Amino acid sequence: MTTAIFHVDNDYKELAEFFGYDVNQSSDYDDNCFKVTIKNVDLNALKVFTDWGDLASHYGLMYESIVYTEIE
Repeated sequence: MTTAIFHVDNDYKELAEFFGYDVNQSSDYDDNCFKVTIKNVDLNALKVFTDWGDLASHYGLMYESIVYTEIE
């Protein structure tokens, strides 16, 4: 199972919450961020969206809101 962890700028917290994401996970990457975890990432999406901002957009997050991304 592939997991994507997006570290999202706190300025986008309300928008992410509106789209149903849990915004209460603190980022361990940056104090001005929260963490969104997406489990079972579509492997085809990883091939098509090689840029982390595009991958985040595929899952409904704003491209410019992403500070850092981890793929596990």
